[in-house]
Amino acid sequence: MLYGYPGEIVTVRTSDSITKAKLRQLLKAQRILRHALSSEKYISSNALRVALCLLAALLMACQHLIYSSPSAGHDAQRYRIYHASGLRKGVYNYTYGLYYWGLFPVYSTYELNLGGPDKYNKDFARNLLVERGETLRMEYEHEIRFGEYFKFYLPYLASLVAGRPVKQEIGTINTFFFLFALFLILLEFYRCGRPVTGVFVSLLVSSSEFQALQLRDNSFSYVITAAAFTIAMMAPFIFGRRMNPLWIAVRLAVASFFIIFCGNVRSTALSMVLGPPIVLLFYRRQQLRWKAVLLLSYFAIFAAVQKGVQAYFDYKIGQARNFVEAVGGVPYYGESLTTHPFWHPIWCGLADFDTKYKREWEDGEAFSKAVPELKKRGWESPRGDLTHGDKYLLSTSPEYERVMRDFVIADIRNDPMWYLDIIAKRIKKTLTEWQEPRLDLFFCRLPLPYSFWPYLVGAIVLLVLGMWSEIKLLMLTVPTATLAIVITTYTNGHYYFIAHLVCAGTVLACAANGIASSAARLVLRRREAVPFSGNDTGAPLVDRDGSSDLSIAPPVRNAADHASHSGPIDHADGQEFFAKSEDEK
Repeated sequence: MLYGYPGEIVTVRTSDSITKAKLRQLLKAQRILRHALSSEKYISSNALRVALCLLAALLMACQHLIYSSPSAGHDAQRYRIYHASGLRKGVYNYTYGLYYWGLFPVYSTYELNLGGPDKYNKDFARNLLVERGETLRMEYEHEIRFGEYFKFYLPYLASLVAGRPVKQEIGTINTFFFLFALFLILLEFYRCGRPVTGVFVSLLVSSSEFQALQLRDNSFSYVITAAAFTIAMMAPFIFGRRMNPLWIAVRLAVASFFIIFCGNVRSTALSMVLGPPIVLLFYRRQQLRWKAVLLLSYFAIFAAVQKGVQAYFDYKIGQARNFVEAVGGVPYYGESLTTHPFWHPIWCGLADFDTKYKREWEDGEAFSKAVPELKKRGWESPRGDLTHGDKYLLSTSPEYERVMRDFVIADIRNDPMWYLDIIAKRIKKTLTEWQEPRLDLFFCRLPLPYSFWPYLVGAIVLLVLGMWSEIKLLMLTVPTATLAIVITTYTNGHYYFIAHLVCAGTVLACAANGIASSAARLVLRRREAVPFSGNDTGAPLVDRDGSSDLSIAPPVRNAADHASHSGPIDHADGQEFFAKSEDEK
């Protein structure tokens, strides 16, 4: 401090205090901007929020009603999944047994060869078991050897809708599960006080051209369906809502079951098991010990649900085996997997960017390389009767999986830079050749930037502003790139990646919130600036009885009120119009 005139003390602010003042100003500006972009309090009417969500649900339903038409105009050549069979025709042969007998996996060769509508009744189905039990089989073209048992239930669900077990296309069932997940996003985001964000995110994901094509007649749509459902179930964790331990366990169990369900339709959907831990790790500002308990609880719940689902199918297969054998049919006692082979596609998938060792995406190449090693380890091709299948499949052998695992690990150890180069190229392809983002509003189609850089800038802005809820939402969808990065991009699996769609929806929601918040502030400030001494004509205020009453004056805030108030006041209820976001609580 310095002394000026006698008795006067002049305080000199040092550079350190100036820096701190500027930092406080920056933090205050960041907080105000974050509030403006994330707060959705400007929609004060609950009925208006519900109407907004219902309108979005109607738009998505109309979208997929149009998308289901072959003339929808999608780029089927670009967005097709290559070199993967998905749902083969043999899956439909088990629908009859599920529908009439409640048995899985069981079919009748007599029923398959019998045409006409006569077989679609309960009496015929019952007599078939009694009179032609020897025609019952469990295996058809090796369909049940590769797990993914829930996919056999999709035609069954379609038959329940149709009223008889005909070979229905499963597009309706696929679309139902996808729309159910999107509608659940609307509901959960509405309950968390973020309906606008829910509307934009669900509309962007629903507008996916790639997903629309996969919904039609195969099982490839369940990766994105699982991601959408996981977003909905994890919404309270994303926005930092308080929940009691029971509801936390229920939500984690429901999310786990749906991921496992989708993974038993298409194994690649199991990649979403990595999503919830990312959100739980950043759930509220809790101690590390509490977060560790959450993570361990999630994995324990997931493992328990997985065991329960597997126990159910073990029971169904054992029940079918005993029944078929009892009536004189041919049961199946051969090898089978609970999920799709893992190490085989990883080894074959190296062909997408391998220019050094010239790998090819061919099962035969993998088999020819594995058989000599298997024989060195004492393996012999088993010979069995029909109860072990009409043909031995090397890819369902546990020994084969172990050999392929050893091959992959050895290749990485021997040439790590070669493998890292492949991973880098996969990441680049996933981020630069993703599906085109667009906002399809049924009556118009709005294209969005295709380049990677606008979305990177958007994510960085969210990070700088400290909008952690939005960042958690983006991170939750990153596992949709697991197939492309870990296994291969050769099949067009990089189109499963939807983080940029969610990023676009989040940024659009923030922009809408910012514009609406600014408009609301402007309107309220103009209202505060209107003089209360008269009406629009300048005449004094007059009561209904014609007398002037100047005793009723508007409330006047003093200087202290103005200094302490950071935003406009909603005069309807006296509450702050812009509340703190969850990140500030």
